[in-house]
Amino acid sequence: MATTLTPTAVETQPQTETTRTFVFHFDDPPAYRAGQYVTVKLAGVDDPRGPQRPFTLSSSPTATDHLAITVKMTGSPFKQALQAIATDGAADRVQLRGPLGDFTLEPARPAVMVAGGIGITPFISMLRWLRDQPDAPSIRLLYSNDTPEDIAFQDELNGIAEQADWLDVVHTITQPDSAGHWTGRSGRIDAELIASQSDDLDSPVYYLCGPPGMVSAMENLLQDELDVPAADVRSEKFSGY
Repeated sequence: MATTLTPTAVETQPQTETTRTFVFHFDDPPAYRAGQYVTVKLAGVDDPRGPQRPFTLSSSPTATDHLAITVKMTGSPFKQALQAIATDGAADRVQLRGPLGDFTLEPARPAVMVAGGIGITPFISMLRWLRDQPDAPSIRLLYSNDTPEDIAFQDELNGIAEQADWLDVVHTITQPDSAGHWTGRSGRIDAELIASQSDDLDSPVYYLCGPPGMVSAMENLLQDELDVPAADVRSEKFSGY
């Protein structure tokens, strides 16, 4: 059941040049499942889209004192206000409602996670949670960004993969820079990449999260090119705001 909460403190942490994590501290945060979201409402915000937005939690359900979201800083009045609140420590101007949503992990089945940009947020929550469990299924994360500088949680994702034999991470860049310092994979996520990462998995679940156009393209690709049953696909579309 969703509840409404006011944090005791709010802080902000940079992830990349364009993304930030906002940490909401509570004496007793609500229980939730990795992949769920909260609605953040700010007092005194003059934004044409209103004073509240939904954000997927990037924190792990195993955290005992906070909830966190990671957002792309688009320059909207809402996000500027959220940054100001976190900078000023004005936690009483924030209300969170949730957790909500059913884009959650099936921990007994292997998974292929396909993320685009800020669509990494439910997956970092899932992976953080799995890292704290005694057993984890095989996970393949395919993470697409425009440039290497856009990769959120890069060090943490690579660190989990290095320490856990159940996780493989493939980063791919769609706009490699002209300096040529990116030595990883370039190009969009395609059927060949997904097939190469999932062929050895036994009946995986496919999780898709990112911009609406990308997620729709991945849904079509899974159905038309890889014959993945619709029942094995979970998707979440993030519109920019």
